[in-house]
Amino acid sequence: MKDEEQLNVHQNKSMCKRFLWNGESQSKGKSLIVWETLCKPKVDGGLNITDIYVWNQAAILKHLWNLCKKKDKLWIVWVHTFYLKGRKPWKVEIKQASWVVKKILTVGQ
Repeated sequence: MKDEEQLNVHQNKSMCKRFLWNGESQSKGKSLIVWETLCKPKVDGGLNITDIYVWNQAAILKHLWNLCKKKDKLWIVWVHTFYLKGRKPWKVEIKQASWVVKKILTVGQ
């Protein structure tokens, strides 16, 4: 993951933690429990809160899967036409593309 993306995920995670403990996303304070514990299922003692990093990775991988397996959506046809050109997503070197296309294609490498 790139530094900027890590920073964004970290900032979002911090904001969620602050809101959960203090009711405000900007306030400071100590956590009463480890965040990873809160992300566990309720049966394991957590609150079943979705881990933002894991969710983000899963969403990007789902888009990569769609690029490889589905051909019926407009954005997939567009990516195949302009970037992949008959090649596999992990074999393409993208120099000029939107950050979304770059992210999807680089996660497969």
